[in-house]
Amino acid sequence: MNDSRPLCKYGAGCYQKNPLHKAKYKHPEVTKMLPTKEFQPIVETQSNADPGSVDDPSTSRDRASQEEDVGPPRKKIKTNTNKTNASSAQMKRFAHRLQHCSMYRIFLNKIFSLEATRHDNNALVFPDLLSPSLGELIETAQFNFLVDLEYLHQNYDGCGVANLPLLLVYGEMEGCQALFPNATYKKVVMPYLYGTHHTKMMLLHYTTGLRVVVHTANLRPDDWYEKTQGFWVSPLFPKLQKEDACEGDSCTRFRADLLAYLRCYKLTDVNRWCDLLLQHDFSSCTFAHRLQHCSMYRIFLNKIFSLEATRHDNNALVFPDLLSPSLGELIETAQLPQTGATNSCRVQVRVVYPSEEDVQHSTQGWGGGSCLPYSSSTHSRQPWLQPHLCRWRSSPFGRTAAMPHIKTYCRYNDALHTAQYLLLTSANLSKAAWGALQKQGSQLFIRSYEAGVLLLPHYLAGEDSFSLAGDPRATTLPLPYDLPLVPYSASCVPWLSDTRKTVKDVLGRAYRV
Repeated sequence: MNDSRPLCKYGAGCYQKNPLHKAKYKHPEVTKMLPTKEFQPIVETQSNADPGSVDDPSTSRDRASQEEDVGPPRKKIKTNTNKTNASSAQMKRFAHRLQHCSMYRIFLNKIFSLEATRHDNNALVFPDLLSPSLGELIETAQFNFLVDLEYLHQNYDGCGVANLPLLLVYGEMEGCQALFPNATYKKVVMPYLYGTHHTKMMLLHYTTGLRVVVHTANLRPDDWYEKTQGFWVSPLFPKLQKEDACEGDSCTRFRADLLAYLRCYKLTDVNRWCDLLLQHDFSSCTFAHRLQHCSMYRIFLNKIFSLEATRHDNNALVFPDLLSPSLGELIETAQLPQTGATNSCRVQVRVVYPSEEDVQHSTQGWGGGSCLPYSSSTHSRQPWLQPHLCRWRSSPFGRTAAMPHIKTYCRYNDALHTAQYLLLTSANLSKAAWGALQKQGSQLFIRSYEAGVLLLPHYLAGEDSFSLAGDPRATTLPLPYDLPLVPYSASCVPWLSDTRKTVKDVLGRAYRV
């Protein structure tokens, strides 16, 4: 009997439990077979929740349920009863690494299935960010899209901070709220269709100061265990001797921009954190907070794509990201001839996105595509994209097999081995995230909340560019992907979540729709 139901746009990554949704749409089936090995985590406080969470900000309707499990089975992990002491050695190691990290302060996450990432000095796990060796926490605030309270509690409880005040600002959440006795939960209700609260950010208040973490991971186990994520961890901002709104900011206006973003929530509990920010000295911060829902965002976009081409014409903008139907407008803008340059001086745009073969051989097999909800219908409408696509390769970090959920935007010169900026952000390549000009270009309409941090060489290094020569794990700009980039071959196809795969994945499983 033919199934005439329309295909769910999220494919095998759909995590709807709503029976009406299951009845209305058909879903790809993943034939599960025993994997060759089970994943071996390296921390004691780990969830046994199913992997496969999808982070697609194109819609937030009917998202109160968990995803379909398309990953291999995991062992049930017992939580160590001596929680704080169990991982103290690991936490101290991270405090030391943070103190001696490069000026970029960019970290990736450890992938439990990839041994090389466990020994990377620029990789972390969730408990690292709550480490008591970083300071005695008073309270925390988590801003995120998808939240698994059980997973969040296991990390907080394992670090001995589950009873501290917690502000959780979220888009979608599952689990028992009673796990956190002193938590305040604030769901962000979006006024516009297809908009989401997509920001991933932490505010950590210590007895000795305040710290900001901007990252790309949902607060769900699969995001942290098997997907490549990015984290920017700020220095500790000490408390001002005397509160003064005119003091305590940096030359990049990091604090002012962060305050402007937080005030967009119009929430009393968030405004209290704004007051805390004003009490701390951010003058040491040479990074720029990337705004969303603010007028300054349009100024940033105009500047980021109008940088003068340097001595060669082979500059490239690189977007390792989730794909969306609105890529055309962004890429067309990025490729326009630069101001004051010749007509031939056009910036090449490259989009790093996993191919079907990349996902097939990932640590989760076909399940690695659960965070990549790019559909065949969308791809068929933009055939011009194919020449811009590049394979996901991350050899220096040993994480080619860990599919990317990280979002970075970079402009670099391949001939000079230099980069002009790096943006780490929660924003996918979509109009919901980046906005669309309206009313003859007089206003920018943005549907979603996003947050990111912009690294500029002038402020960080006193130079015109970052170096890309040398070991990316050491002193050079830590791009999460390989250079030179690996373009798609003529026979290479991007990962599409709603197409049947004719072969089995590396774990011996089939994927069909």
